[in-house]
Amino acid sequence: MSKISKNPEGASHATTLQEATGKISYNMLNDYMFRIVMQNNPEALKNIIAAVLHIPPARILSLEVTNAIIPGEAISNKEFRMDVNVCFNDNTYVDIELQVLDQTDWTFRSLHYLCREYEEGLQRGDAYIVNHAAYQIGFLDYTLFPDHVKFFSAYEMCDIDDGYKFNSNFALFVIDLSQIDMATDADKATGLDKWCKLFKADTWDELKKLAKEDKLMEMIAEEVFKSNSDYAVRKRCQDREDYLRWKKWQETEFEKAQATIAAQEKALAEQDKALSDKDKTISEQDKTISKQAQALSDKDKEIERLKALLNEKS
Repeated sequence: MSKISKNPEGASHATTLQEATGKISYNMLNDYMFRIVMQNNPEALKNIIAAVLHIPPARILSLEVTNAIIPGEAISNKEFRMDVNVCFNDNTYVDIELQVLDQTDWTFRSLHYLCREYEEGLQRGDAYIVNHAAYQIGFLDYTLFPDHVKFFSAYEMCDIDDGYKFNSNFALFVIDLSQIDMATDADKATGLDKWCKLFKADTWDELKKLAKEDKLMEMIAEEVFKSNSDYAVRKRCQDREDYLRWKKWQETEFEKAQATIAAQEKALAEQDKALSDKDKTISEQDKTISKQAQALSDKDKEIERLKALLNEKS
């Protein structure tokens, strides 16, 4: 585990964002930084959600982060997931999560998160027809489906034959941060590609350049600078990176162990086959010897019979 410097590179000797240079210690690909920045900038968060849902930001009249944390405060086991839970317009629930590592289970986890958001939005006694919606938004820094590469994907319940929608109030969205260059004109029209570039900016100069394009992006950049200048927040960001490194190491070791077990099982299977082949060979040899012994026995009997005939004649 590396030591946290109280004077981080780039932001250390700078008192303002404009003075910051070099590499950003913790950009928004750090899920703790992502969560802190998002919850502290509700107007920007509103615009990002609107960009994903392809709706005008003005349609989001109210917005609340329902799982806000105190910046720099230690993360408890209950806050293990670094997602952002949002309720807007008092009836629409959104789970937003940033994933840097491919843990191979996103299609299962994201569906679980979505179902949980939808269920929690229904109060006891509510009619099922109540106007309530739930969405799960995943910003992934890897390609979820190598055979279906897209920057932005939206998944809803629909008829598999003709695509007729069953219900639009229940949907999954996947944004591939590694495929921003594949953004369509529709994606660019909402500004989603620019937000994603802002998330991935890893130098202060790059971040400042993007911030110049939009007032809300400038607010995000300022928040990133402020958080990188806060020792307690940086400590939590490193805790998250240390955890992800440990998890990656654990997964690598597990894969190695699985490979070793598979190799051992293969070797044992080959040994079993070799022993089986030897047993088969021995069995065939025993049969051959038995046939030969029977043939000799038959010959001995024939000789005895012939001797008996000669004795009778003599």
